[in-house]
Amino acid sequence: MEHFLDKISLKGTRFEKLNSEIDFLGKDGKPLHLVVLAGINGSGKTNLLIEIRKKRYKLETPSCWHIDSVGSFVNTQIFQKYVNKVIFNDGLTVNDAINDINSKIFSLIYDFKVKVDSFSVRHNNEYEITFKNEYGNKFGTNRAYDHPSSGEITLLNSIFRFYLEEIKDLIILIDEPERSLHPSWQSKVVQLYENYAKQNNCQIIMATHSPFILSAVKSEQIRLLKRTSEGIKIEKIEEEINGWTIERILQYFMETEHVRDPATDKEIAILFKMMKTGDYKNSSFKERFAALEERLGYADNDMASLRMELNRLQKNENN
Repeated sequence: MEHFLDKISLKGTRFEKLNSEIDFLGKDGKPLHLVVLAGINGSGKTNLLIEIRKKRYKLETPSCWHIDSVGSFVNTQIFQKYVNKVIFNDGLTVNDAINDINSKIFSLIYDFKVKVDSFSVRHNNEYEITFKNEYGNKFGTNRAYDHPSSGEITLLNSIFRFYLEEIKDLIILIDEPERSLHPSWQSKVVQLYENYAKQNNCQIIMATHSPFILSAVKSEQIRLLKRTSEGIKIEKIEEEINGWTIERILQYFMETEHVRDPATDKEIAILFKMMKTGDYKNSSFKERFAALEERLGYADNDMASLRMELNRLQKNENN
């Protein structure tokens, strides 16, 4: 871990006014394998990645790899380079090479439902990779096949670029890893990156807007960038956020005023106010309550809170 960043000076940057430095240390005082930069648009996350890169490249031995985007198509050149290596240098058969790649994919994300099925060289010497999903459907990198979702391609590209290029002993900077990913995969991509970093002696620093990514990491891994009237302030998160709802994360990290549409938020607030002023007995309250419950569902958290407060008021009245 000697090449990991423990901290950098922010002198001479736009962050200097309120921050002398930023550290990448965990609670145990050791450099983290994964650090997440969070904050609203314009808080400077991408600029901070650029500053980290600049400072890292000033070292005698640069050790930084910057990903702006993992791309929207599977990179067959990376795949071909790796397959040639394991077949011609390591002596693996074609099937062994495919099994080797698939085992590495599943070592990163155990429930990834896509794997390499076959590969071949086409008449124009282009590599063709065929994948198969959990339903047995096949798709490939050639236009003659149906493509998988852009999210699956993003994950495949991440896996290929990391494992197949054998990236080791580096600091990796990633901007918006959630791009093109379905929310259900955004938390899993964190698992992919962190597992890779630990297995290959890498430190990954990523900037994100995704509440799903933030919900998947520990508080010690987050650096929150906040805009203030004096400048940008970088904070560590003392309270453990693991287990927080997406709504709470949005409100805390992204300063989101509404987690629902404003009209629904307003209706919930009106019902609470009507209970506070004693108007919960009239027909208007009952009609509005019933209409909202029908729309949001009985199990909705805010409906549950409204019912609890209504039950409390009715119980006190009966006593």
